[in-house]
Amino acid sequence: MDESTDRSDTAQLIFIRGVDDEFNIIEELACLQSIKGKKTGQIIYNEFSEGLQNLNAPISRLCNIAIDGTPNMVGKNAGFSGIFRNQNPNHDVVFLHCIIHQDVLCKAAIDI
Repeated sequence: MDESTDRSDTAQLIFIRGVDDEFNIIEELACLQSIKGKKTGQIIYNEFSEGLQNLNAPISRLCNIAIDGTPNMVGKNAGFSGIFRNQNPNHDVVFLHCIIHQDVLCKAAIDI
């Protein structure tokens, strides 16, 4: 999952990867949720949940979620991952820091 802000200051949440019943990796645009204005962890979680409902995809089928390292995504209490864990305490999802975001941060830090 990732979010990016377009020219009209609307964040677009994107879900793009999954595994089918035969464990084949599927990469496609499954859902696009728009968020206008402030992008808090709660708002992102609400849109994420709505996207899963629209896809008829139960949260119990999730095993990993890749996110960036911003506070609204990783915050322990008010970030998306913290809210996800609080709302789904019996579901052990692994949150991964997206490697592409890490690569960009690393390049910026060493001025490449």
